Amino acid sequence: MSLTIPKFADQEMPAIPEARAPLVFADQVAVVYRGSRDASLVTVVNGLFIAYIQRDVIPTVVLAPCIAYLLVVALGRLGLAYRYWQAADRVAAAPLWHRRYVIVTGLLGIGWGITGSLLFPVDSIAHQMFLVFVLAGMVSGAAAYLPASKPAFLCFVLPLLIPLTVRLLTMGDEVHLFMGLMAVLYGAALWATAWRTHVTIVASLNLRHENRELIAYLTDAKERAERLNTDLTAEIEQRRQTEAALKQSEEQLLQSQKMEAVGKLAGGIAHEFNNILQVIKGYCYFLLPGLAKQEALRRDVEGIEQSADRAASLTNQLLAFSRRQVIMPRVLDFNAIIVEQHRMLDRLIGESIKLEVELAPDLPRVKADPAQIGQVLLNLVNNARDAMPKGGVVTIATSQLTLWENAGEAYPGIPRGAYVRLTVRDTGCGMQPEVLARIFEPFFTTKEVGKGTGLGLSTVYGLIAQTGGHIRVASQPGQGTCFTILLPAVVQAADELSPEKSSTGPLTGTETILIAEDELAVRKVLRAALREKGYRVLEAEDGQAALQVCRDHAGPIHLAVVDLVMPTLGGQALVQRLVPRYPNLKVLYMSGYTDQPVDLRELSDANRAFLQKPFSSDLLLRTVRSLLDES
Repeated sequence: MSLTIPKFADQEMPAIPEARAPLVFADQVAVVYRGSRDASLVTVVNGLFIAYIQRDVIPTVVLAPCIAYLLVVALGRLGLAYRYWQAADRVAAAPLWHRRYVIVTGLLGIGWGITGSLLFPVDSIAHQMFLVFVLAGMVSGAAAYLPASKPAFLCFVLPLLIPLTVRLLTMGDEVHLFMGLMAVLYGAALWATAWRTHVTIVASLNLRHENRELIAYLTDAKERAERLNTDLTAEIEQRRQTEAALKQSEEQLLQSQKMEAVGKLAGGIAHEFNNILQVIKGYCYFLLPGLAKQEALRRDVEGIEQSADRAASLTNQLLAFSRRQVIMPRVLDFNAIIVEQHRMLDRLIGESIKLEVELAPDLPRVKADPAQIGQVLLNLVNNARDAMPKGGVVTIATSQLTLWENAGEAYPGIPRGAYVRLTVRDTGCGMQPEVLARIFEPFFTTKEVGKGTGLGLSTVYGLIAQTGGHIRVASQPGQGTCFTILLPAVVQAADELSPEKSSTGPLTGTETILIAEDELAVRKVLRAALREKGYRVLEAEDGQAALQVCRDHAGPIHLAVVDLVMPTLGGQALVQRLVPRYPNLKVLYMSGYTDQPVDLRELSDANRAFLQKPFSSDLLLRTVRSLLDES
């Protein structure tokens, strides 16, 4: 939008469009009314000054009416200005308000003209000069307050200046004659000044209206700039938050990658150890019966077996951390699990610590391995107990939680959805930040040597992750610790927990059993244990070899003992291939670790069972007999 500045060198009135003229005129009226207060105040002050100075040279009967007239008209103009500013129709009724102002101003000019004539002392030059000085000041004031309205200016100046000028010109002496001529020149100069001011005011008002769109545009541009600045500030803040979240995510990713690497290493080692421990426990089983009369040797073998059991406990914790444990998820009532374990946990923490349980009613179900949930509770409560050597309170609470898209700050990295929340709080010593950052690392512990393996919380971390849940921890030194676990909620009825299969009768038999196990040493131990009890044993090093053994075997196969994880063909896939050929086949799964959860529906079948390596030969034989005795 172009902006044209009018030139006033020739003092011509600017051309005002007809549609805009009423608005410009209304603004002119507002300008003259805006100076009414100051002009009226000047009139009152000058009138009082004249009354005081001229009191000795002008009779009171002449002086008092003149001054009273000036004061009344000045106050009347103030009242008119007050009414104008209170009116709502100032723009529409601008001509009416202008006429009123011109009339009042004209009356005031007439009053000053009469005052100049009647209060002009003939005998006192000093009083004459004072009166001329005051009147000249009033005319100068008109050039300042009234140029926006030519009628108001002329109606005030002409009645004021003409009587005084005529009086001076007719006095008959040169001094007064020249004073009259100077008054004429002064009036002409003031008119020229007032005219230039009038043109400038009108042009300025016209320009303001002419550029109203520009003002609106600039105002809108300013608002848009402010909004843009606000949006930019918000974007910068959002970017800062995003960068902070990204940094946190990177730290979490690095921590997750570190935990994953350690987990893979731990899982691989634990798997190999489980096979070795399986062999050790198997040979202990064969040695013990032959050492009934050799007490010292028997105690040594029993010590080996006990050490193998302790090692098996450690490897199982490593498998839990690395999420390689075989899990059998079921739909659980979380509150029921806590109630079931309450008494055992109460005994665990001792008399100096109070155990409080806060269970939410109507809690949704979760899908998890009940044994693992029990292990999680046990480890967390045990950790809380160790943090309160002088006593305190442990609180186990459950609640429902629904995460929406904007829940990132409270639970970053957790997908939205419905969850069951478990919190375990203690009033213990809390943890330093550097300790808090490492609590889930395997073998990290702040306890004295011999009082902890450093696998308790890492086991909890692995078990919850393998279940599909999330765990968070908050702690400050001296303010206790709070573990929060979120497990996805499911809308299903809770499963019934079936008892483990184990026979209490004779363990012998003559049935045919297929062993599919990729570790030769483990296969030999299992074969020896089963053959010792009279079973006919077929064996294979993997799933494909087991299929070939079945094809070569002409008779029935009553039971298959298969490892879940084998090269070429896994245990469950092998069973699926065998069932069509042997519809009544009983299956005993075994494994030291797995990458996938076992199908609950298959294991809940009366013809299926599972053993976690390493297991004792006695447990193997009882489970085998129990499966074979199932009708």
